[in-house]
Amino acid sequence: MKSYGLSEIFPTVPNLSSIWSSNSSFRSSVRLATRKSLFHPPPPPPPSSLEKAKNYKKKLNFLRQIQVDLSSTANGRWHVNPTESLSYPHLDSAFAKYSIRLTGSEFISTLTSLTRTAFESELKHIEDQPLRGSWLDISTNYDGPLEYGWHRDSQLEGQVTLMLGFPSSSSYSGHSVFSHFTTHSPTTLKTTSEGEGHDSPLIVDMEENVKIREVIKPFYGEGCEVLVYRDDKLLHSAPDSTNRDGVWRFM
Repeated sequence: MKSYGLSEIFPTVPNLSSIWSSNSSFRSSVRLATRKSLFHPPPPPPPSSLEKAKNYKKKLNFLRQIQVDLSSTANGRWHVNPTESLSYPHLDSAFAKYSIRLTGSEFISTLTSLTRTAFESELKHIEDQPLRGSWLDISTNYDGPLEYGWHRDSQLEGQVTLMLGFPSSSSYSGHSVFSHFTTHSPTTLKTTSEGEGHDSPLIVDMEENVKIREVIKPFYGEGCEVLVYRDDKLLHSAPDSTNRDGVWRFM
Protein backbone atom coordinates (compact mmCIF):
# COMPACT_ATOMS: atom_id res chain seq x y z
CA MET A 1 0.00 0.00 0.00
CA LYS A 2 1.43 3.37 -1.05
CA SER A 3 0.28 6.95 -0.50
CA TYR A 4 0.94 9.88 -2.83
CA GLY A 5 0.20 13.59 -2.92
CA LEU A 6 -1.28 15.26 -5.99
CA SER A 7 1.51 17.86 -6.02
CA GLU A 8 4.02 15.00 -5.87
CA ILE A 9 2.38 13.27 -8.84
CA PHE A 10 2.03 16.55 -10.76
CA PRO A 11 5.17 18.55 -9.88
CA THR A 12 4.39 21.19 -12.52
CA VAL A 13 1.32 22.13 -10.44
CA PRO A 14 2.87 22.59 -6.97
CA ASN A 15 -0.33 24.06 -5.48
CA LEU A 16 -2.58 21.19 -6.57
CA SER A 17 -2.64 19.46 -3.17
CA SER A 18 -3.36 22.78 -1.47
CA ILE A 19 -6.30 23.76 -3.67
CA TRP A 20 -7.62 20.19 -3.54
CA SER A 21 -7.60 20.34 0.25
CA SER A 22 -9.05 23.83 0.63
CA ASN A 23 -11.57 24.25 -2.19
CA SER A 24 -14.68 22.06 -2.13
CA SER A 25 -16.06 23.72 -5.30
CA PHE A 26 -12.96 22.68 -7.19
CA ARG A 27 -13.26 19.09 -6.02
CA SER A 28 -16.93 18.97 -7.02
CA SER A 29 -16.11 20.48 -10.42
CA VAL A 30 -13.53 17.76 -11.05
CA ARG A 31 -15.99 15.03 -10.08
CA LEU A 32 -18.80 16.39 -12.25
CA ALA A 33 -16.56 17.06 -15.25
CA THR A 34 -15.09 13.56 -15.16
CA ARG A 35 -18.54 11.99 -14.85
CA LYS A 36 -19.59 13.85 -18.00
CA SER A 37 -16.41 12.98 -19.88
CA LEU A 38 -16.45 9.28 -19.01
CA PHE A 39 -20.14 8.64 -19.65
CA HIS A 40 -20.50 5.85 -22.19
CA PRO A 41 -24.11 5.12 -23.20
CA PRO A 42 -25.14 1.52 -23.79
CA PRO A 43 -25.47 0.47 -27.45
CA PRO A 44 -28.87 1.31 -28.97
CA PRO A 45 -31.32 -1.40 -30.06
CA PRO A 46 -31.93 -2.24 -33.74
CA PRO A 47 -33.80 0.60 -35.51
CA SER A 48 -36.59 -1.79 -36.50
CA SER A 49 -37.95 -1.95 -32.93
CA LEU A 50 -39.88 1.22 -32.04
CA GLU A 51 -40.83 -0.03 -28.59
CA LYS A 52 -37.25 -0.90 -27.73
CA ALA A 53 -36.14 2.48 -29.06
CA LYS A 54 -38.57 4.27 -26.70
CA ASN A 55 -37.40 2.21 -23.73
CA TYR A 56 -33.78 2.85 -24.68
CA LYS A 57 -34.37 6.60 -24.74
CA LYS A 58 -35.93 6.47 -21.26
CA LYS A 59 -33.07 4.34 -19.97
CA LEU A 60 -30.49 6.66 -21.51
CA ASN A 61 -32.08 9.74 -19.94
CA PHE A 62 -32.13 8.00 -16.55
CA LEU A 63 -28.48 6.97 -16.84
CA ARG A 64 -27.48 10.52 -17.79
CA GLN A 65 -29.28 11.89 -14.73
CA ILE A 66 -27.58 9.38 -12.43
CA GLN A 67 -24.18 10.11 -13.97
CA VAL A 68 -24.32 13.83 -13.08
CA ASP A 69 -25.91 13.34 -9.65
CA LEU A 70 -22.94 13.64 -7.29
CA SER A 71 -24.86 11.86 -4.54
CA SER A 72 -25.03 8.72 -6.71
CA THR A 73 -22.22 6.37 -7.65
CA ALA A 74 -21.11 6.69 -11.28
CA ASN A 75 -18.95 4.53 -13.51
CA GLY A 76 -17.05 4.70 -16.76
CA ARG A 77 -13.98 3.47 -18.61
CA TRP A 78 -10.64 5.27 -18.78
CA HIS A 79 -9.06 2.60 -20.99
CA VAL A 80 -10.82 0.83 -23.84
CA ASN A 81 -8.00 -0.40 -26.08
CA PRO A 82 -4.35 0.59 -26.64
CA THR A 83 -5.09 2.42 -29.89
CA GLU A 84 -7.92 4.60 -28.56
CA SER A 85 -7.08 7.91 -26.92
CA LEU A 86 -9.83 9.38 -24.75
CA SER A 87 -10.43 13.11 -24.40
CA TYR A 88 -11.80 14.92 -21.36
CA PRO A 89 -13.15 18.28 -22.57
CA HIS A 90 -15.26 18.91 -19.45
CA LEU A 91 -12.27 18.21 -17.21
CA ASP A 92 -10.10 20.50 -19.36
CA SER A 93 -12.60 23.30 -18.70
CA ALA A 94 -12.75 22.58 -14.96
CA PHE A 95 -8.97 22.88 -14.62
CA ALA A 96 -8.89 26.05 -16.74
CA LYS A 97 -11.59 27.65 -14.57
CA TYR A 98 -9.34 27.29 -11.51
CA SER A 99 -6.14 28.20 -13.41
CA ILE A 100 -4.75 24.67 -13.07
CA ARG A 101 -2.34 24.08 -15.93
CA LEU A 102 -3.32 20.49 -16.64
CA THR A 103 -5.42 18.81 -19.29
CA GLY A 104 -7.96 16.19 -18.37
CA SER A 105 -6.05 13.61 -20.37
CA GLU A 106 -2.80 14.38 -18.50
CA PHE A 107 -4.60 14.11 -15.17
CA ILE A 108 -6.26 10.76 -15.83
CA SER A 109 -3.35 9.14 -17.69
CA THR A 110 -0.78 10.18 -15.06
CA LEU A 111 -2.93 8.93 -12.19
CA THR A 112 -3.72 5.62 -13.85
CA SER A 113 -0.07 5.04 -14.79
CA LEU A 114 0.54 4.42 -11.08
CA THR A 115 -1.47 1.20 -11.35
CA ARG A 116 1.42 0.00 -13.54
CA THR A 117 4.44 1.55 -11.85
CA ALA A 118 3.68 1.60 -8.10
CA PHE A 119 4.38 -2.12 -7.64
CA GLU A 120 6.38 -2.75 -10.80
CA SER A 121 9.28 -4.48 -9.04
CA GLU A 122 6.91 -6.84 -7.19
CA LEU A 123 5.02 -7.83 -10.32
CA LYS A 124 7.85 -8.53 -12.75
CA HIS A 125 6.96 -12.22 -12.75
CA ILE A 126 3.50 -11.49 -14.18
CA GLU A 127 3.69 -11.29 -17.97
CA ASP A 128 0.38 -9.45 -18.42
CA GLN A 129 -0.61 -7.43 -15.36
CA PRO A 130 -4.42 -7.20 -15.09
CA LEU A 131 -5.90 -4.00 -16.50
CA ARG A 132 -9.65 -3.50 -16.33
CA GLY A 133 -9.71 0.11 -17.48
CA SER A 134 -12.65 0.76 -15.16
CA TRP A 135 -13.44 3.88 -13.14
CA LEU A 136 -15.90 4.35 -10.30
CA ASP A 137 -16.86 7.52 -8.47
CA ILE A 138 -18.18 5.92 -5.29
CA SER A 139 -20.53 8.27 -3.48
CA THR A 140 -21.00 7.07 0.09
CA ASN A 141 -21.07 9.34 3.11
CA TYR A 142 -22.89 7.58 5.92
CA ASP A 143 -24.31 9.34 8.97
CA GLY A 144 -23.41 6.70 11.55
CA PRO A 145 -20.88 3.95 12.17
CA LEU A 146 -20.77 0.99 9.81
CA GLU A 147 -19.95 -2.67 10.12
CA TYR A 148 -17.14 -3.79 7.88
CA GLY A 149 -17.95 -5.76 4.74
CA TRP A 150 -14.66 -7.30 3.65
CA HIS A 151 -14.11 -8.06 -0.02
CA ARG A 152 -11.80 -7.90 -3.01
CA ASP A 153 -12.81 -6.24 -6.27
CA SER A 154 -10.98 -8.85 -8.33
CA GLN A 155 -9.51 -12.30 -7.84
CA LEU A 156 -6.70 -11.78 -10.35
CA GLU A 157 -3.08 -11.97 -9.22
CA GLY A 158 -1.34 -8.63 -9.63
CA GLN A 159 -4.50 -6.51 -9.69
CA VAL A 160 -3.55 -2.98 -8.59
CA THR A 161 -6.15 -0.39 -7.60
CA LEU A 162 -5.81 3.38 -7.23
CA MET A 163 -8.07 5.56 -5.09
CA LEU A 164 -8.39 9.35 -5.14
CA GLY A 165 -10.23 10.88 -2.20
CA PHE A 166 -12.84 13.64 -2.08
CA PRO A 167 -13.42 14.65 1.56
CA SER A 168 -16.73 16.18 2.62
CA SER A 169 -15.05 18.98 4.54
CA SER A 170 -12.15 21.11 3.37
CA SER A 171 -8.76 20.91 5.09
CA TYR A 172 -9.79 17.47 6.37
CA SER A 173 -7.21 15.00 7.59
CA GLY A 174 -8.03 11.61 9.06
CA HIS A 175 -8.98 8.03 8.32
CA SER A 176 -12.54 8.33 6.99
CA VAL A 177 -12.02 8.87 3.25
CA PHE A 178 -10.23 5.82 1.88
CA SER A 179 -11.36 2.23 2.30
CA HIS A 180 -10.10 0.34 5.34
CA PHE A 181 -8.04 -2.83 4.89
CA THR A 182 -7.04 -6.03 6.62
CA THR A 183 -4.55 -8.81 5.95
CA HIS A 184 -6.46 -10.98 8.42
CA SER A 185 -6.75 -14.60 7.28
CA PRO A 186 -9.42 -16.34 9.36
CA THR A 187 -9.35 -20.11 9.64
CA THR A 188 -12.97 -20.28 8.51
CA LEU A 189 -14.55 -18.02 5.94
CA LYS A 190 -17.31 -18.19 3.41
CA THR A 191 -16.71 -16.71 0.00
CA THR A 192 -19.09 -15.86 -2.78
CA SER A 193 -18.22 -14.53 -6.21
CA GLU A 194 -20.36 -11.94 -7.96
CA GLY A 195 -20.07 -13.16 -11.52
CA GLU A 196 -18.01 -15.86 -13.16
CA GLY A 197 -14.24 -16.15 -13.48
CA HIS A 198 -11.34 -14.71 -11.55
CA ASP A 199 -11.99 -11.14 -12.70
CA SER A 200 -15.06 -10.77 -10.50
CA PRO A 201 -15.56 -9.47 -6.95
CA LEU A 202 -14.86 -11.80 -4.04
CA ILE A 203 -17.09 -11.29 -1.01
CA VAL A 204 -15.69 -12.64 2.25
CA ASP A 205 -18.00 -13.54 5.14
CA MET A 206 -15.79 -13.45 8.21
CA GLU A 207 -16.86 -15.97 10.84
CA GLU A 208 -14.14 -14.66 13.11
CA ASN A 209 -13.95 -11.05 14.21
CA VAL A 210 -11.16 -8.95 12.77
CA LYS A 211 -9.37 -7.45 15.73
CA ILE A 212 -8.89 -3.69 15.76
CA ARG A 213 -5.13 -4.10 15.51
CA GLU A 214 -5.61 -6.01 12.25
CA VAL A 215 -7.50 -3.15 10.56
CA ILE A 216 -5.41 -0.76 8.46
CA LYS A 217 -6.92 2.72 8.21
CA PRO A 218 -5.06 4.71 5.52
CA PHE A 219 -4.49 8.38 6.28
CA TYR A 220 -6.03 11.03 4.06
CA GLY A 221 -4.89 14.64 4.17
CA GLU A 222 -3.14 17.35 2.20
CA GLY A 223 -0.24 15.63 0.47
CA CYS A 224 -1.90 12.21 0.86
CA GLU A 225 -4.79 12.38 -1.59
CA VAL A 226 -3.99 9.21 -3.55
CA LEU A 227 -3.77 5.60 -2.38
CA VAL A 228 -2.48 2.68 -4.46
CA TYR A 229 -2.70 -0.92 -3.29
CA ARG A 230 -2.61 -4.52 -4.47
CA ASP A 231 -6.17 -5.79 -4.46
CA ASP A 232 -4.92 -9.39 -4.58
CA LYS A 233 -3.08 -9.03 -1.25
CA LEU A 234 -5.63 -7.24 0.93
CA LEU A 235 -9.30 -7.36 1.85
CA HIS A 236 -11.00 -3.98 2.03
CA SER A 237 -14.25 -2.40 3.13
CA ALA A 238 -15.93 0.98 3.27
CA PRO A 239 -14.55 2.78 6.35
CA ASP A 240 -16.36 2.29 9.64
CA SER A 241 -17.06 6.04 9.62
CA THR A 242 -17.01 8.33 6.60
CA ASN A 243 -16.10 11.91 5.85
CA ARG A 244 -16.16 11.89 2.09
CA ASP A 245 -18.27 13.10 -0.78
CA GLY A 246 -16.78 10.36 -2.88
CA VAL A 247 -13.74 8.27 -3.68
CA TRP A 248 -12.52 7.35 -7.13
CA ARG A 249 -11.47 3.80 -7.90
CA PHE A 250 -9.31 3.07 -10.94
CA MET A 251 -8.54 -0.54 -11.90
